[in-house]
Amino acid sequence: MGCGASKSQAQIVEVASPVSPATEKAAAAATQNNADKATHEAQIRCVQEPEILPNPAKPRYEHEHATTTAALAYMEARPTSENEGGSEDAPAETPVKKMCILGGGAFGTALSLVMAKKVSEVAVFDKPPAGAEAQAKACNEDSENKAFLPGCRFPEPAPESGATRSPVWWHHDPAAAMEGAEVVLFAIPAPFLRGFCEKNKASIPKGVPLVVCTRGLEAATMKMPSEVMAEVLGAEYMKEVVVMSGPTASRELAEGQGTSVVVAGHDSGLVQRVQGQLSCRAANFRTHASDDPVGCEVAGAVKHVLA
Repeated sequence: MGCGASKSQAQIVEVASPVSPATEKAAAAATQNNADKATHEAQIRCVQEPEILPNPAKPRYEHEHATTTAALAYMEARPTSENEGGSEDAPAETPVKKMCILGGGAFGTALSLVMAKKVSEVAVFDKPPAGAEAQAKACNEDSENKAFLPGCRFPEPAPESGATRSPVWWHHDPAAAMEGAEVVLFAIPAPFLRGFCEKNKASIPKGVPLVVCTRGLEAATMKMPSEVMAEVLGAEYMKEVVVMSGPTASRELAEGQGTSVVVAGHDSGLVQRVQGQLSCRAANFRTHASDDPVGCEVAGAVKHVLA
């Protein structure tokens, strides 16, 4: 059963000429009211479909999958703007050749799989207890991060690209991972963020967006990740910093289930630029803009406690 509004619900108001401003305003309001009503009805139908209603006999994850299915159906049915993201507050997707993700836990790995659907090279760096070199070697040989996100395979290279390896590639050297990156995402756990920035400041590129995906607070100082980076990196880097947060589940993100995040910063131009760079319709990954990075980081930290 489709979730879109029928043509009869999108009434066209015709007014005989001449048309007064008041009449035009009333006609526009009537058209908008009809569209809003149709959208609301579509939402209701999506969640009332018998095949996607929660079934007590099914495990919880299947209920959650049903909810995601309903959300995706509605996202596809709702009126969209001309941009790729299908959201009026998101610009068209921006092509990116290389992206770097610092932090290869479950979340960092999931982000790499999402970005690989639109970026020709996603460089990942991580330094787990086993060591960065051993981790990079294992992930590249297995085409999978068996330590943190088992079962989610790295994509094969596109035939037309001429590449011989997956677009997701792990590095044991953070400088090599960041070299030439057009966007750098920090998915490093909060306890290790300061130490990483202090040790690798010289390798962090200037003039490219630095996206703070780290959640939580630094235990010793109770400072947010962006505040830690500001202390270590200074103002020259911070003008390129934005915050990304949202209700993401790593495995669902990696599997391409519907996920929305917020990109927040004080520079609206930079925020829109990052939105375009991160939005990926092919992975059902949507970004929304905010001018409240502090609220975004606090909400992310609280979400971790509650989750």
